[in-house]
Amino acid sequence: MSVSPKCCLRPISIDCARFGQLERDLLNARSFFSARTLLVPVLFLAPSCAAVSNLFSTAPENSAGFVQVDELLNRIEGVHVDCELAGQNVTESMTTLIGMVSPKFQGDPAATYLALIASIDRSDKQAKGLRDHFVPLQRTALAVFDRWQKDVEAIVSDSMRTRSEQRMAEAKERYENVIRTVGPAMVAYEAFNRNLRDHSLYLGNDFNSESVSLIETELRALIASSKAMTVQLAECTEACQQYVQKAASRSQASPRTQKSI
Repeated sequence: MSVSPKCCLRPISIDCARFGQLERDLLNARSFFSARTLLVPVLFLAPSCAAVSNLFSTAPENSAGFVQVDELLNRIEGVHVDCELAGQNVTESMTTLIGMVSPKFQGDPAATYLALIASIDRSDKQAKGLRDHFVPLQRTALAVFDRWQKDVEAIVSDSMRTRSEQRMAEAKERYENVIRTVGPAMVAYEAFNRNLRDHSLYLGNDFNSESVSLIETELRALIASSKAMTVQLAECTEACQQYVQKAASRSQASPRTQKSI
C-alpha cells in the first residue's frame, strides 16, 4: 500500500498529567517489545522443500513414505519460521505505533507514520504467507499418517507393529498440537493486523493530542492483544519445534543458526 504523508500529521503535545496512565501503559509496552529479539532461529532441514518435491515425483513406491515424512517436516519448519517472523512483525509494528502516540513523541510524524504503514504491510504479507503454508501442511500430514497407518497394518512382527503404532500416535499428537496452536493464532494474527490497520487509518487523517486521547481505550486494548499475540505465536513456534526435533532423522537436523529478518 502506497501512502503519502498527510498534511494533518503534526507533532502532538499531550498533557502528561492527564494521560499519565496511558503513558505508563505505553512505556511498559515499549519495554515488553524492546525485549523481543530481531533474529529468527531456523532449524535447517535437508533436503529442501524443492528437493523433496523432486524426490517425491521420482521416488520408488517403497520409499515414498520416507519422502512424504521429509516433506511434512519441511512444511512444519516453514510454518515455524512464519510464526517467528509474524511475532517480529507484531513487535515492529507496535514499537512504531507506541513511539508515535507517546505523550513525549518528538520525532517526524510523517516519517514515523510511513514507517508504521510499511510495518503493517509487511505484517499483512506475513499473515498471508502463514495461511498459504498452513493449508498444504494439513494435506501433507493427511497423506503421511494415512500411509503410516497402512504400513503399520502390514508389519508382521507383533512387537514392531505395537511400537510403530505407539510412535505414530505420539507423532500424530504432536502434529495435532501444531494445528491446535497455529490455526487459532493465524486467525488471531489476521484480526490483530486489521485492528492495527484501523489505528493507522484513524491516525493518518487526524493525528493530534485530542485524537489520540479519544482512542485511549482502543490503544490499551491493542497493546494487551499484541502482548497476547506475541505469546500465542511463541507457543506456535514451540509446538513446531517439538515436532521437528522429535521426527527429524539422524542426519537431518543441523545446528540452529540465526537468520536475520
